[in-house]
Amino acid sequence: MSQTPDSAQKKATTGPRKPPRKKYPKVNPARPGHAMHAQYVQLADSGQILKPGLYWHGVRDSTNTDTHICSPLEVIAMTSDDKGENYGRLLRFLTPRGEWREWAAPMNMLAGDGGELRAELLRMGGDDSTETASGADRLPDGINPQTPRAGRHGHGLALP
Repeated sequence: MSQTPDSAQKKATTGPRKPPRKKYPKVNPARPGHAMHAQYVQLADSGQILKPGLYWHGVRDSTNTDTHICSPLEVIAMTSDDKGENYGRLLRFLTPRGEWREWAAPMNMLAGDGGELRAELLRMGGDDSTETASGADRLPDGINPQTPRAGRHGHGLALP
């Protein structure tokens, strides 16, 4: 019987192999800017895995930052009544049950800090999980009435 070093015996008896790491779609988000990820994704530059959601992809002190704002949420249309008043945004968001919902959010809910709009989204199953930002700063450009520029943002339209 031949003798083997202890390290060789340990390698042979360590148990079953770990399953291979799941592969997620790789993304390279524009910085600075908002992005909505409907599924788990992997950042191309760092390899970090992000859960589904709306993110602020920024840069601070030459370091990339990725702040989760809420569950997946996107602006898919601008709304108004037949008189060209009572504007709003048609929002599409993912509930905790994995169901997509749509809601025409009136823009007047953004008066003040936007808390009324966030409360309604939470009531309908949206998830607002940002710990650091507050008020209208949490809202993506397509929803935020204080956006500095007009134009398309993802699937939405923002007006200053």
